[in-house]
Amino acid sequence: MMTHDPGISATQKDADWLRRIDAWVARAEGFEVAERGDRFVIVTPEGDRPVPSYTTSEALARPIIEREGIEFEPFLDDPDGRDRVLAWAERPNAKLQPSVGGTESEAGMYCYVGLKFGNAPFDGVSPARS
Repeated sequence: MMTHDPGISATQKDADWLRRIDAWVARAEGFEVAERGDRFVIVTPEGDRPVPSYTTSEALARPIIEREGIEFEPFLDDPDGRDRVLAWAERPNAKLQPSVGGTESEAGMYCYVGLKFGNAPFDGVSPARS
C-alpha cells in the first residue's frame, strides 16, 4: 500500500495515509475538498473546515458502512503480523478488490473510496478537486 521512505516513520506514514483516505471519503460524500499545505480541508461558503476522521471514528464510519453494505472478516495473512480486517462490498458488474485496514473503520472507508472511485492507487493522487 505504501512505499518505504527512511525519513518518515511507519506511524507517520499510516497517519498520512489515513488523512488522505479521509479526504477521499469526504469527496465521495459530496464535499469539495482542497489541499492546504500538508492537510486537506472541506471548502464551504463559510470557509474551510477540517476533514472528519472517518477512518478513526466508528461513529462517522458506521453509517457509511451500513448504507453501502460493506462486510468484514479478519485478515490473517498480513506480512507484518499485525491484526488486520478485510472489507468488501458486492456490486453487480463491478470488479472491486477487497480492502485491508487495521480496523473496520479503516478498511471500510478504503473500500468505500474504491466503490466510488474504483480501485486506484491513492498514493500521490490528491482527492482535492482541481
